Amino acid sequence: MPLFLNARSFIRLLVICLTVIISLNLLFIVLYHNRSLSNQLTTGLYKLFYVDRERNVPSFFNMLLLLVCAILNAYVFLLYKQKRYAGKYYWLILSVAFFFLAFDESVSIHESLTLILPGYGIGGKGAFTFAWVIPYGIAAVLLFIVFLKFLWTLPVRTRLGFMLSGAVFVMGAVGVEMIAAQLYNSNGGDTGTLGFALISTLEETLEMGGLILFIFYILQYTASQIRLVRVADHG
Repeated sequence: MPLFLNARSFIRLLVICLTVIISLNLLFIVLYHNRSLSNQLTTGLYKLFYVDRERNVPSFFNMLLLLVCAILNAYVFLLYKQKRYAGKYYWLILSVAFFFLAFDESVSIHESLTLILPGYGIGGKGAFTFAWVIPYGIAAVLLFIVFLKFLWTLPVRTRLGFMLSGAVFVMGAVGVEMIAAQLYNSNGGDTGTLGFALISTLEETLEMGGLILFIFYILQYTASQIRLVRVADHG
């Protein structure tokens, strides 16, 4: 069944939403650290938009992006399901992976691993203080290795786009998280410093930016290869 979507407008909307969310996050970080949040309303707005909190606007937007990625991959798989295309199951694996990450974003599985893994001698110190980066980082590397052959079957633009978006996402989710862990340790375990707030903002911006990039490239792939997505050429 054809999917009709003004992809340009959709990506523009996602970029605007990300810009607004990160801008409000930075505004309330500045107000918080200047001790300008003097009442319950402004403090509530800070909690609502600060990226290093769960179950708020940035967390919901991140989960929404992950769900969009999962649905688009599932859609491509379903389009290829009846065809003799050996690579169709890679799209299904990607869809499942994104659904898992969206579920994780809603229930914070990775946060639980940070508490559990050090008890088994895994992480808990230095750059691996937030121990979840170890299994998730390993999973990302293994997934990349498994997908190498598949990536080379894609058009060059799509392949490079997927690799770029994946690199941006992992750089934020794992790489910057490890930098945040070092900062966390140097601050004596204090997550309330301005430096930690800014590094958390960078982390979430890269994560969500990487997801938007992926959505852009998968829509472009669908439009050019399957020709069932209508991409508007005008504003």
